[in-house]
Amino acid sequence: MDELPQLINVLKGEMSFVGPAPIAPERARELDLRHELRFDARPGITGLAQVNGRSALDFDSISRYDIEYARRMCLGLDLKIMVQTVTSVLR
Repeated sequence: MDELPQLINVLKGEMSFVGPAPIAPERARELDLRHELRFDARPGITGLAQVNGRSALDFDSISRYDIEYARRMCLGLDLKIMVQTVTSVLR
């Protein structure tokens, strides 16, 4: 149920299913140029950071995963992340 607002944002085109984690505007203002690439991809409900231990990662690690996704984004990677997400949720 708590993902419902994000699904609505996907339908509106503001988010995608897979992409970097959304970031609060006040946090975005704190980022430096090395984080800029993460904004090349639309924010997503799930992403590389989420399937690689998001809750146990610090902000820099999450950002590295988000930048890696932005550099490599393609349908194959999206499908892999979605399968990993479903697997993680079912565990």
